[in-house]
Formats: sequence, C-alpha cells, structure tokens
Amino acid sequence: MKILIVDSKNRRERIDVNGSGYVKEIFETLKNKMGINIDIVLHFNGEILEENQKISELDLEEESVIVYMGTFRGGKIFI
Repeated sequence: MKILIVDSKNRRERIDVNGSGYVKEIFETLKNKMGINIDIVLHFNGEILEENQKISELDLEEESVIVYMGTFRGGKIFI
C-alpha cells in the first residue's frame, strides 16, 4: 500500500509499505528515498512510532499520512 510522508515544511513523498513489515522499514525507505541522513521521529495519529512496531498494528490505510521531524542528538525535536 502507498502512504504519504509529510514533513514540517509540508514536503510530501509517497512510499510503498509492506503491511506485514516493521516501522523500521519506513525509516529506511524514507532515509534512502529522500536522502535524509539525520535522526528522525515519525508520528502517526498523535503517537511517536518505534522502529520495532509492526506496521499491521498501526491501522494504516491507503494514503495514510505519517509526519516526520528531525532530531538533534539528545532527543530535541526541530522543525
């Protein structure tokens, strides 16, 4: 299924996800496809996603929106 990844500056990217995979795969796809080389945090439905979560547990649907933000080392989130 395709989901929509959006950042704080409203840049958008559609990516394919495997419903039986893990959130870690979204992180990897996003970093590779968009050339992101910083630590990021993914948000869906008001929750921060963890790499070890199963995608099937998130109730994602076609065109669901996941928001990402970069982080500084130490965990501070920046926009």
